[in-house]
Amino acid sequence: MPDFSRPAEAETETQLEMRIECERVQQLRELIFKAGVRLPQTMALPFNGGQERTLLRFTRARADTEKSFAMLRLTLKWRELKNVDYCLREPLSGFYIGYGKNGKPIFLEHTAVVPWEELVETIGTESFIHAQTQCLEWQCIEVHQDAGRRLGRPVTQGINIWDLTLCPFAHTLILLDPF
Repeated sequence: MPDFSRPAEAETETQLEMRIECERVQQLRELIFKAGVRLPQTMALPFNGGQERTLLRFTRARADTEKSFAMLRLTLKWRELKNVDYCLREPLSGFYIGYGKNGKPIFLEHTAVVPWEELVETIGTESFIHAQTQCLEWQCIEVHQDAGRRLGRPVTQGINIWDLTLCPFAHTLILLDPF
């Protein structure tokens, strides 16, 4: 029989943070439902932690649920503008080279060996961003699933390496506007 003469243990700081985080994820889920928003496939894949993990990422990125929702909507709008959900229908650039010490997949692109002047003249910045986005989407669908099976838990992050050694374009990459 429980001893009711002693006060119940207070929540630890970690338990409180987790409870608040769970409540905020639920609030975000309700906002999504009310707005009729649908998450794309790569944001809800079970082996990447599913919709729950995606909502948790947005919840953690902003301290306020409304701001998390606004960020999610901006992300979905950007995905639509950049045609992200259809980019995997095209061939990929770069390649997957294995796993890091923590089990995260590693993706390598030899950016420095690309003839940048010709590339920018031919395809432009938008196509470059599209190719990078395409690789990241492919990683979510293919590579993270394999890494998750190997580790026995969802893998939602990877290591992306852009080899910029001797790249004359490297200083310009920080100027790219993803939106």
